[in-house]
Amino acid sequence: MLRTVFWFGAGGFFTSCFANAVRRIPVLKKPSFHAAAIGIGVLIGYQAHLFESSAENRYKDMLKTHEGLPLYQYLLAETATQTEEE
Repeated sequence: MLRTVFWFGAGGFFTSCFANAVRRIPVLKKPSFHAAAIGIGVLIGYQAHLFESSAENRYKDMLKTHEGLPLYQYLLAETATQTEEE
């Protein structure tokens, strides 16, 4: 978990520094912009962690629901099932 959250947080910091460098202003100017970018990065990283941690269970459920299909057709069958439910 920490690796994913840290990675996206660092990405937010890099994005804010790069945006300042492109605009040719001091790289660490506007610390609130850096804090906001890091916060958004951490939030996205946490959501990515939740998605990764539940992926195995979702795939197991798909295999149970669409038993007997070739491996490459599971995602197509899952998409069709979701469309029919709506």
